[in-house]
Amino acid sequence: KKDATKVEAKKDAKEEVKKEAKEEAKKEDTKKEEAKEEVFKDIKGNWAEKLIAESKGYGIANESKEFQPEKAITRGEFAVGLVQGLNLGLGQRQSKDFKDVKDTDWYAADINIATAHEIIFGRGDGNFDPNATITRQEAFSMLARALDKQKADLAVLDQFKDNKEIDS
Repeated sequence: KKDATKVEAKKDAKEEVKKEAKEEAKKEDTKKEEAKEEVFKDIKGNWAEKLIAESKGYGIANESKEFQPEKAITRGEFAVGLVQGLNLGLGQRQSKDFKDVKDTDWYAADINIATAHEIIFGRGDGNFDPNATITRQEAFSMLARALDKQKADLAVLDQFKDNKEIDS
């Protein structure tokens, strides 16, 4: 009779462990789903929602929970997106310092990398102007130089009607 009780107790203990493991796995799955869904609070329904969520905004949102998809992008944000989106590294090149980009600025490292790769340039007065809204001309020029450095097919830019009007 004691042996039967021990066997029953072991079965109960095993069942309890299995139940706890299933509950823990379910909690982990729920956490992963919530984390995936909550990349940015403000992209739901945006035409680029999937791309933004998958790319986590390429660092443009500066670890914020808001991407602000309708907000104009700055030169600094665009530099961050290019560097992180193309996974550029500093390599052997030396970057140029800009008077208005401090080492402590959240975008500084990516601006230095993009400058070292000769993808971005300053305003000509020693400044980069990272907080200025980027123009379409500037964005296309930077993108074209980045794609060229990556030996990518620049034909991807042909989808834009005004691509011939963009200076490099």
